[in-house]
Amino acid sequence: MNRHERRRNYKNNSKKDPIILNLITKAKEKLSVGDLNQAIEFCLDATARAPLESEPFHIYALALFKQGKLQKAGENILEAITRNDTNSKMHSDCGAIMNMLGRYQEAEAASRHAIQLSNKQDVNGFINLAIALQKQDRNAEAIEVYDTAVNIHPKNVRVRINKGTLMLFTGALIDAIEIFDGVLESQPENSMVLSNMSVALKMIGEPIASEEFARNAINSNSQDADAHYAFGLVCLDKNFLFDAKKFFKEAIKIRPSFYQADCSLIETYIKLGRYEKAFNLVTGLITRNPNLSQAYLLFSQVSREVLSNTEENIIRRRIKLKQVSYLEKVTLYQTIGEIEKKRKNYDESIEAYKMANSLYADGLIANDVKFKP
Repeated sequence: MNRHERRRNYKNNSKKDPIILNLITKAKEKLSVGDLNQAIEFCLDATARAPLESEPFHIYALALFKQGKLQKAGENILEAITRNDTNSKMHSDCGAIMNMLGRYQEAEAASRHAIQLSNKQDVNGFINLAIALQKQDRNAEAIEVYDTAVNIHPKNVRVRINKGTLMLFTGALIDAIEIFDGVLESQPENSMVLSNMSVALKMIGEPIASEEFARNAINSNSQDADAHYAFGLVCLDKNFLFDAKKFFKEAIKIRPSFYQADCSLIETYIKLGRYEKAFNLVTGLITRNPNLSQAYLLFSQVSREVLSNTEENIIRRRIKLKQVSYLEKVTLYQTIGEIEKKRKNYDESIEAYKMANSLYADGLIANDVKFKP
């Protein structure tokens, strides 16, 4: 079924049977109050009665997504957009689910289509597109998407928060701090922003201010994974290792795919001397996310073995990519330093660490921070 046929099919089915309309309405109501099983029952009834109707597949996908059944959610959101090529919300939701599944090119296509269909009014379309681009190492394009969204939707706080988070991720720390500071003027108790501000301040060497923002984040929302992560970093920095472990584990419990917290928990176990525990965690993390640079560094620190040729090639290829942030390249050079040290290639190890230190110093200078060796 091509695009024109889908449009014709949607038009022909736009005058819905009252029974189908009633089932869709009930499914939406149940979804809105969190009665996911009942919402799914109504959707399945509707799809059985009207298999060409898109909305029951859409609601079914959202209910499955809320249940954490991502694969099935992905299958059904694709069923929905196959039947309806004109609904921007449907395509925007498709972008979000494809991002969660790691299918970033599909997420990009769906999000671009949502933006086009909505005449650039779908804010979530912009956010999902920027996330898809970031996950493809296209950070500059992602920032441009956020800039466009901010210009069109200047009152939308989530767009600004996401842009600030991306700036933090890429090492543009002062830009990130300025964005977070602007958001906190209108939302002083936003725990996610307080948490990110804490992390940014820690990275520019302001531990006292970092701890204050982390405490405020926890006090604002004790169920925020970012708040627990930020306070865990404060504890780790102060060598309060058991407290750090507790906060990182809580962050991961709240958000199971929180890879930064995973890495910090592994680092904590290494500092505690629990090398076997750290090794088991980091090998599992690499299996789940083979492109996570920090995980390879931790593996190199905790393992007596050298990384496999495949894993080492991933590192050496990424370090050559122009779009990789300087912070990630610091991690990559440190990993190479560890690899060469294990091989007893000490000159190569020292050179790799010199490159890491030089990049980090340059990054701090670029953020108007005085470098302290």
